[in-house]
Amino acid sequence: MHIERIKKKYQRNARFYDLVEWPFRILRAAAIDELQLRPGHVVLDLGCGTGLSFALLEDAVGPSGQIVAVDVSPDMLARALEKCIRHRWTNISLIEADAETMGLQADSVDRVLCFYSIPASSVL
Repeated sequence: MHIERIKKKYQRNARFYDLVEWPFRILRAAAIDELQLRPGHVVLDLGCGTGLSFALLEDAVGPSGQIVAVDVSPDMLARALEKCIRHRWTNISLIEADAETMGLQADSVDRVLCFYSIPASSVL
């Protein structure tokens, strides 16, 4: 199953994932700017990984907003949770799921960020 391969890959990569992210910082910021987020918005961070977008999303939606962070990898989500705890972000919900089975209600978010995520079918 592709999901199990993804989980294994990111189990290995989670420890150093943030260290190799630097070339994407400008692109990540530009992608988030394109969302035109406002305070109070609810944003879905699909394939959130270790939470590399959280700080920028937090700045945009503010404490009255909400971030719904979804990733299929429990190891990546563990790193994301560490960031939430360290920064005392309380408006982030972490969900372990893939995009096809996350069960999000229609119209429950204002914007969707899907930055540097790969479809399960592309993992060998």
